[in-house]
Amino acid sequence: MGKITSGFLTGHGWFWPFLLWMVQGVAIGLLTLVNPNSYTTVDSTYYLSAAENLYSGNGYAIEENGQLVWNGHFPPGYTILIVLLKYAGKTSFLISSKLVNWIASGVLLLFVRAKYNTEAAIAFGLYLCSGVALKIWVHTWSEPLFICILIIWCHYFLGKSQKKILKLFVLGSLLILVRYAGIFIIPIILLYGQTEKCHKARQNSWVLAALLTIVFVSILVINYAQSGELYGGDRFTNQTPFTENLYLFVIAFVNELLLIRDFGKNGLDALCTAGIILQAIWMFWMLRTGGQLRYNLKVAWRKVFPYFKIAISYLLFLFLVRLISPFDAPGFRLLAPFTFLMGAGLLYQSTEMNNPRKYVPWIVLILLSWMHLLPS
Repeated sequence: MGKITSGFLTGHGWFWPFLLWMVQGVAIGLLTLVNPNSYTTVDSTYYLSAAENLYSGNGYAIEENGQLVWNGHFPPGYTILIVLLKYAGKTSFLISSKLVNWIASGVLLLFVRAKYNTEAAIAFGLYLCSGVALKIWVHTWSEPLFICILIIWCHYFLGKSQKKILKLFVLGSLLILVRYAGIFIIPIILLYGQTEKCHKARQNSWVLAALLTIVFVSILVINYAQSGELYGGDRFTNQTPFTENLYLFVIAFVNELLLIRDFGKNGLDALCTAGIILQAIWMFWMLRTGGQLRYNLKVAWRKVFPYFKIAISYLLFLFLVRLISPFDAPGFRLLAPFTFLMGAGLLYQSTEMNNPRKYVPWIVLILLSWMHLLPS
């Protein structure tokens, strides 16, 4: 990666990523305060209830029909971190859940700055301040933590180090402990492993996949021992028609391309229309002035494409699982890891943006993207 040459950044390698992280934290705090539900959903109540019971010594449990039952709906990773922050900071469980999300993004920015450079960290910081990211980060959901771990996991997985199996196992285990969907990395490990020329590397891929499978099966065994159910409920009773599933994923994918304002609950309303028009104007502006950026992306395609393949693998995993499991229709929450992986592949290549003027179009896009946060 290129070294920093601009006076705008020289000597301030940590300042700008830190400032953007603070902006994200303030935004999360303000949005939590102004929202009537503090950006909590039905799933949020599972996390918060389980955290409260775990903190009180009642185990990883939630209340159903007046009784405490094992929470197999979600793996315990996110809940455990909420409890740890509750112990450390004496905050409410709700605030602890927001802090977990915010701290996760801080760790991600530290990692990007340390492993890449300031420009890439600033690019990530701007992305985390966008309306698209804030819409995920402000909720009491495990997705922000999952996304940050996944991006770091991909860095080591796609790297050339032969001493990475322990890091990949720890990070992969964390992914599975945060979301069941973390198992999507297991077939990726096996597929990539078969392309390795070194016999030891191919062997390591089988070992790593087997160990992560053991972690996942262990969680299911514990769920069954505690509740008599593998997943905390009957998740595989209905089948989704292929064409219906495909239609829902196509709509969700189009929504992910709308950076300023998506369709939302009301479809193509006034805000969405305005967002599409503004995005078209912004893209025209970039095409007129972003020739150097286009060149950089073309040169960096060899490094970007592996992230795209993993992102598409995640999307394909969701599509296939949803054919046999009636979980929620794909939306910005479920597709967030896909979108952030696609973005990560691009943002890691932000090595030519050492002139502050090159950030202007992206700052404009970030500000416009806050339209995502306006109520429908």
